[in-house]
Amino acid sequence: KEGAHSVVQQDVSSESISAFHHVFGGTNSIHTDPEAARRSQIDGVVQHGVKTLYPLIAVLLNQCPPESNPSVRVDAKFLAAVTGGETVSSSLKVLSSLIENNERVIRFE
Repeated sequence: KEGAHSVVQQDVSSESISAFHHVFGGTNSIHTDPEAARRSQIDGVVQHGVKTLYPLIAVLLNQCPPESNPSVRVDAKFLAAVTGGETVSSSLKVLSSLIENNERVIRFE
């Protein structure tokens, strides 16, 4: 729904980062090895971007349910690494929902 606004919070722990990594997979050691993260100038293992985005995607799909094609593409820009012990607070506002080239496009900020 255009104009819909939501705020979601996510408490992040080293344990939740590790558990997600084991399920999701991946090869980047900054998600599992504190030393590798420090070499990248980050103060702890980093949460996967997918896990950071998931609560927002869930809210978006709840506010704008797919009509027939449930596939989703999200273009996102991360401003900082998320590490254990942090709380991520995210805000989402639906700007528009329309059909372009036979695809539903939802613009949000």
